[in-house]
Amino acid sequence: ITQSADGTLWAIMSDNIWLLGLGSKSMTLADIHRKPGAVPMCIHAAGDTSLWIGMSDGELIQLRSGHIIRRAAIEHSSVNFILDDGDDFLIGTTNGVYTLPQKRGEPVHFCSTANGLPENYVSAGTIDHEGDMWFGLNGKGIAKLTNRSIFSITAKDLLFAPNNSAGSIDSNEHLWVSSTAGLLEFWKGEKYSWNSKLHDELKVFTGQGPFTVMYDPPSQLWVGCVGGDI
Repeated sequence: ITQSADGTLWAIMSDNIWLLGLGSKSMTLADIHRKPGAVPMCIHAAGDTSLWIGMSDGELIQLRSGHIIRRAAIEHSSVNFILDDGDDFLIGTTNGVYTLPQKRGEPVHFCSTANGLPENYVSAGTIDHEGDMWFGLNGKGIAKLTNRSIFSITAKDLLFAPNNSAGSIDSNEHLWVSSTAGLLEFWKGEKYSWNSKLHDELKVFTGQGPFTVMYDPPSQLWVGCVGGDI
């Protein structure tokens, strides 16, 4: 799910894009992508009123008013998420993180195991209030990327790896991440240390684990659970 600048909510399904709200309507993907076996993995609403779709075969498709206006491709990768850092798009894939110029140009490899990322399979990402990037990894925890270094919190430190999860930053600059064990909360400690707490209340009350999490100012968290509850 993504939200455009005018407040419109968009959701991507296996073969449709849904505009959510009163009078919800959908647009088929049949004429957008015809490669056998490829499915949409993520959707991002850009500031220029266009939509970007990331595909399981590495293709990136930009739409406006239902028409394709740009394509790009990342070979041998699946596109897991698309972020906007103000200058470029950050593309999280199964082969590291790429940048894509917002106006024109091709994807460029940005970071991977070759320059410090704990693993190449990047399943989720978010940007905090300081402009630092947080990446959820498939099996090796979380990585924080600043202008100077990559800091990682390993799966062992997390108790359970937050595989295929999503994170969100609250107004206190605490990071919330969904994991197989429950909601994980992280915040800065002294110097370079980080504190963490596991919140397992969801499993206690609903019997379901968290799958996605979103901060809703000023003080609420919305959590999508594995079984469909919110």
